[in-house]
Amino acid sequence: MKEEVIYYSYPNTATQEHGFLYGSEPSSSNKDFVASLDVAERVRFLRCPAYQDSVRNLYNIGSQFDMEVKVGDGSIHSDELTQEFFDNYITNHSPEDDLYAVRQNLMFIAESDSLEITQKHPTLVDTDWSKDVMVVPGKIDIGKYFRKLECAFKIRKGIDKVSLKEGEPLYSIEVHTDIKVKLVPFYWSSDFDNLVQNMAFLGEATHKWKPLKFYYDVVKKKNIKKLIMKEIKKNLMV
Repeated sequence: MKEEVIYYSYPNTATQEHGFLYGSEPSSSNKDFVASLDVAERVRFLRCPAYQDSVRNLYNIGSQFDMEVKVGDGSIHSDELTQEFFDNYITNHSPEDDLYAVRQNLMFIAESDSLEITQKHPTLVDTDWSKDVMVVPGKIDIGKYFRKLECAFKIRKGIDKVSLKEGEPLYSIEVHTDIKVKLVPFYWSSDFDNLVQNMAFLGEATHKWKPLKFYYDVVKKKNIKKLIMKEIKKNLMV
């Protein structure tokens, strides 16, 4: 049977030192959900085709660390976490609207020429994180373009504390295919990092927002994926 091969890696940098050791393999959302049930055999809808199709290639991405922050006065803060942690791992998108992001960077790259994924809220888990925040969704073709994912989120109204435990799902990834997916880890080498940095978006102060098709076309025109895949194949962790 044909497989959709997806390579993935967590960067490890001077300011983000968790990736290589604590970055875990994405887990099946369905298996995590079934494991949370007292007696899975009595839950008939688990065999429903509509349910099975919706979770066939749905994965949870676990948190690399514990994080507990207090919410109030248009900001988040902590008595335990250092300012260095906030500088390195938190983006303040709009504190007035309780919009932030966890910069736990992760990259997916498909071997095929085109394969879309959607980053979404982890709905099939019962955790404080999943109840207290809303993960902001995003969609990208990982066969055509490559970027580090972070987790943008909005704190729900009335919440005065947000907790995230190491290993708990930070967000979910849906792979838009009916074909079996094979996830393959690779090491984020310095040469690979240089390629990624050369594709970085400088920000709206320098460039106007462009549609994803612009980046898809640039990658194809400059044959960047060939360079990317060459570096990945040199650093497979299997």
